[in-house]
Amino acid sequence: MNEIEVFRMTEHHFDRNKKYAFALATKIIGKWPCEKYFTSEPLRPVGQFIGAKFWGYGDKTKGEFHFILDDKQTCIRLDYAGRTCFIDMDSCLILQEVE
Repeated sequence: MNEIEVFRMTEHHFDRNKKYAFALATKIIGKWPCEKYFTSEPLRPVGQFIGAKFWGYGDKTKGEFHFILDDKQTCIRLDYAGRTCFIDMDSCLILQEVE
């Protein structure tokens, strides 16, 4: 399967007017802070970003993002390894048209 570049995002990166898809990164290239993330897994549409919640022992290392798509709410928990990634669905449509 082809790989697609996906992006680690914080709650401040999301545009509330866009719809997003989720996937775990299967390959990371480079070193922090210039890492690039790629996935060969199918993208899962999650919809528009509506909020986030973080918790932890002072370091807020655990969290989840909340989305809504077709009146259905979805929660994506962040994985500890930092592989939780997203891409805006408009970019996905453009990529499909190019291939």
